[in-house]
Amino acid sequence: MTTLIAFLFALALLIFVHELGHYSVARWCGVKVLRFSIGFGTPLLRWTVGADRTEWTISPIPLGGYVRMLDEREGGPGSVAENELHRAFNRQSLGKRAAIVVAGPLANFALAIALYASLGMVGIEEPAAVLARPAAGTQADAAGIAAGDRVVSIDGREVRSLPDLRLRLIDAVVEQRAARLVVRRDGAPLQIALDTRGLASGEIEKDFMRTLGLELAGGSVSIGSVLPDGSAAKAGLLAGDEVVSVEGRAVTRATDLIDVLRVSADREVPLTIRRAGVEQRIVVVPQAQRSDRAEDGGRSVGRIGAALQNKVEMVRVVHGPIDAIGYGARQTWDM
Repeated sequence: MTTLIAFLFALALLIFVHELGHYSVARWCGVKVLRFSIGFGTPLLRWTVGADRTEWTISPIPLGGYVRMLDEREGGPGSVAENELHRAFNRQSLGKRAAIVVAGPLANFALAIALYASLGMVGIEEPAAVLARPAAGTQADAAGIAAGDRVVSIDGREVRSLPDLRLRLIDAVVEQRAARLVVRRDGAPLQIALDTRGLASGEIEKDFMRTLGLELAGGSVSIGSVLPDGSAAKAGLLAGDEVVSVEGRAVTRATDLIDVLRVSADREVPLTIRRAGVEQRIVVVPQAQRSDRAEDGGRSVGRIGAALQNKVEMVRVVHGPIDAIGYGARQTWDM
């Protein structure tokens, strides 16, 4: 229900702003507006506003809206009073009619810029652009990317976070060329050329970052929640426990633990956890459960009935009021 309400609210906001663009420019051009409707169908609510008695309505089908303007084409010749002909949409110049039509989409672009700018001023918590050791044979490995490298710019454009890194790389991936990265390693800047050529067609729609070998540096892994009847609960794991190691191997990302548990159904798996600053050893026995992932082919895998949380280095990206407008425009363009 929350998702549905959020979707309808977002849709209503987009429709309102879009139609408001048409309405505002129509009024500015001197066109008489008869009705402003959010939604289609028989109006649920209606009221009139202004000297023109413009009818504002809310209708039950929330898949769009419309602005109805005075227009001779609706009622035919003689349908518009002589003294109002100059206010009919069809009597306006081509430039004015074009401006009224394009105002709706432009209003939505303006809304996107305003929302991104607002987020930029408030500040957004995002993963830092700190990279893990790239997989052997990837472009990042060939370029010389090392574990712990922090990307600070791509092709001269500042990179503040991992989402920034992905967005800045899109141009190079689309153009099949090398991207000029500046990374900070051991406190010193280092220039690296990352060749993005050779990616398969359509890779940009997939996880091209991983294909290039650019993965987020690991952090810590904690237990987020525990199912009461799962093997994690039976072993004594609690929400908030930090998993330090599995079978003696360090755990820096959730997949380090998941990969071991998946192939360890019905056998003991020793974990080292940290609880309230104290390390302790816990043995968990993953339960065999049928996997719904296509790549598992219907086989059973080990699961412990617990949600995991990756905790990586985060940065708060904040923009000043003027810079935020530019940020909003760039994000809208990139998206």
